[in-house]
Amino acid sequence: MIQATRNFFLMLFLAFVHATQLRFEGFPFPFGASEIFYLLALVATTFLFFNLRHNEVLVDKYKLLVQLSAFWVIIWPMTLYPEISMITGLSIFYSGIVVLFAIKPNPVTLLKSGYVFMSLLLALLLYNLLFDVQIIVFTHPTEGFRFTGAAENPNQLALSFLFFYFVFLYNYKINPSKMLFVSIVVIFIFSLTTLSDALYLSLLVFMIILMLSKVKNVFFRVLITLSLLLFALYLVYFVFSEGLIYESRQAEFRMILWENGWKAFMESPFIGNGLSAHSGAYGPFQAMETHNIFIDLYSQVGLLGGSVFFILLLFIFISIYAVQNVNFRWLLYGFFFSLLTFGMFHYILRNPIFWISLYLILFYSKNYNKNLCAV
Repeated sequence: MIQATRNFFLMLFLAFVHATQLRFEGFPFPFGASEIFYLLALVATTFLFFNLRHNEVLVDKYKLLVQLSAFWVIIWPMTLYPEISMITGLSIFYSGIVVLFAIKPNPVTLLKSGYVFMSLLLALLLYNLLFDVQIIVFTHPTEGFRFTGAAENPNQLALSFLFFYFVFLYNYKINPSKMLFVSIVVIFIFSLTTLSDALYLSLLVFMIILMLSKVKNVFFRVLITLSLLLFALYLVYFVFSEGLIYESRQAEFRMILWENGWKAFMESPFIGNGLSAHSGAYGPFQAMETHNIFIDLYSQVGLLGGSVFFILLLFIFISIYAVQNVNFRWLLYGFFFSLLTFGMFHYILRNPIFWISLYLILFYSKNYNKNLCAV
């Protein structure tokens, strides 16, 4: 009963995690539908955690408690300073994510969350068509109409699309069905309505890697990869910067932010400049993000702190390489690099889907050979 309850709320949390517009007003911190489902899932998981057999839990219960306790001993003094109070919220949330996913992910739960996610978006679209309103469905910036679902930003929705595209594709690889095939096609077409350049490039990288998996000759694989990388650079630095997609020349402005973010990083390359946005439209340190997880992160915590993130990514890369099934190895690499590509054009370190995605990739790569992830 507790496990079914936990899976139900986890399903809703994953489906609504993008819904940043479905939040209550008047709270000193963001609180809405996804946060409610997250807390309910976390409570149910906590009860479930100590009632499961050891082989049903991914980590040792007591080691996890010791690690989280030590983490909070270090973090707690920081909460006394208002200027870095955001550390408190992030610490609570992501330490909760650790507990929430300390239990093996249920394949059915992930699939159901994808179907609920799509149903929610279709319901919002239908609501918009029936009542002819532009509420929580479309946004109208200078570049035109973009589908946002219940998110405040189309890129927030786009990242969820990328996540569920992987979930459906992974399931289809394991157990092909017409329902899953239709779901893959629908979610792919639906995702294009976000007009997210980050998503377009991520899907392009995903498809390129899947195509490379079919090339057996190493020389041709390297040649094709280099050619496609050059083509991608052309798209980023010339096509996008000339405003051929958006009249607002959004990507050109983003590159200015990249440049100023890099200048901020160079001011303190080893220890960083602190947890804040350090880029700007006219120079560094104007409290603007670069929309690039690497530049933003390294400008904040420097090479010293950024090395921890780099080691995590390197560990995941090596773990994927150890997967014995070549097809699934390439599929995991496709999702992994598409996530990092997305992060180069949108700051996603605060988005739970990014960390959940890294966790799932790591889980699948570490446990696929044990037949634990038939998703």
